Amino acid sequence: MKKIIRGLLAATAVMAPVMVAQADVANKTFLADRGTISNNCLLSMSACAKKEHNKDAIGADLSVTGFYRQSHNKTKLAKYFGGGTNAAPAGNIEVAAGTAATTALNSSDIQLATAADAATIDGVVGLSPRRIEAGAHIQWNQCLNKFVKGLWMSVAAPVVYVRTEMRPDFTVSTPDAAGKTLADFFTGANVTPAAYELATQAPLANQKLTTTYNSATGVADVKAAVGYKFVQEKDYSFGGSIHALIPTGNKNAGDVAFEPTYGNRSFFFGAGLDGQFNLYRSEDKTSSFDMHACAKYSYGFAAEQVRTLGLTNDANGDYAQGQYRTVAKIATWAAMPLANVSTLAVTVEPRSRLEAVAGFCYRFNRFSVDAAYNLFYAQAETVKAKAAWDETLYARTTAVVLDANVDENDEAFATGNSTRGGLILSNGVTTNGNSVTLAAAATPAQVIHGVGAGVGYSFETKMPIRIGGGADVNFSSNNHSVNSWAVWAKLGFSF
Repeated sequence: MKKIIRGLLAATAVMAPVMVAQADVANKTFLADRGTISNNCLLSMSACAKKEHNKDAIGADLSVTGFYRQSHNKTKLAKYFGGGTNAAPAGNIEVAAGTAATTALNSSDIQLATAADAATIDGVVGLSPRRIEAGAHIQWNQCLNKFVKGLWMSVAAPVVYVRTEMRPDFTVSTPDAAGKTLADFFTGANVTPAAYELATQAPLANQKLTTTYNSATGVADVKAAVGYKFVQEKDYSFGGSIHALIPTGNKNAGDVAFEPTYGNRSFFFGAGLDGQFNLYRSEDKTSSFDMHACAKYSYGFAAEQVRTLGLTNDANGDYAQGQYRTVAKIATWAAMPLANVSTLAVTVEPRSRLEAVAGFCYRFNRFSVDAAYNLFYAQAETVKAKAAWDETLYARTTAVVLDANVDENDEAFATGNSTRGGLILSNGVTTNGNSVTLAAAATPAQVIHGVGAGVGYSFETKMPIRIGGGADVNFSSNNHSVNSWAVWAKLGFSF
């Protein structure tokens, strides 16, 4: 509770700096989605029910909204997951021949090399990430005036189908002597050179770039709220509410890049304020023009997830695409991409989120038209390791360190010799060496702007029914979030 109070007091101060454009980032292994319920805030408020005056009514309203949402910022997402540096994100994954690259992978970084190897894999992988979400947003609003005047409650839950795809382009790729290409490496095929007698390189098992889409279906969180209208006048009202988000989404496993996750995986709790104002009402009461606004703060508590750690160097900074670089297990002949062993259980704490909506609604008889602006802010995630990284277990490999007939004297990656790649240390260890980094697995702060509009029509039947539809689009100044457009159709009942 203290965290929530401190967050509420600091919300205004926090929002000022985050509204300033933030820089893009690169070489990330995970991007947290905003969450379906939050992303559907405009559609849940569109085509709202009229007040029910039937003396037999129980004050309930049920709505089911079918929606389709698709990302539109593929270029920014490519820079988020691609190589380069934070100052100059590449938007692709480059694998340079030899050892010349400084802000990209080298061919020797993803494939064991010997002096006898005639060729190694190199080239460029183009990325074009896309996320699609479709489903039904179900919401129950209940007036509790019979108990306490002004009291209400609400429950919302979306049933969703989520589909993600990186759409990698492997056409620019030079094969090695055995005909293996970048497509083989990034999709998880064996790329160990045939000349090796002892050393083996395990295929990529995590953060793979699949050429087909990945999908998941389920209930993306449940949100429950209780509110109270403490001012109710003819032309205006003010109220407050408390709300909780119950995580029911799926668990990410880290086996593919840009995994299809739905739900936040963390429990959120918060509070909000809202107000409604009548700006115009005709004398015959057939038409009106109203304004509404709300601001809600939530705090996300820590929960276990699976994320893929990256690789950094205390002298030179983060390695581009560090999760794909080959490492070897000490005192063995086994090598593997870092992602195979750095995809681990971590504790993720989303922390503060702030959502605000301001909009207008015009009603004429049974018709309604509404438009609104939405602001979403999410604090940068805090990611902590669940278990200590074993600093004696893995070392980086370097180019051309093996002979075709390897033995224990030539097997540099099996010794952890600092001149031959060096041991990989724990996150945050600063000894001028290589270490895993949790930063690659943490989503930075997000600021998303959204606008939406909808129309509605009410049928004056014994049980009032309404239909509606609309669309929204959201955008950000940086590449830290999935920006999307959506369309929806709503059916609602009041009884």
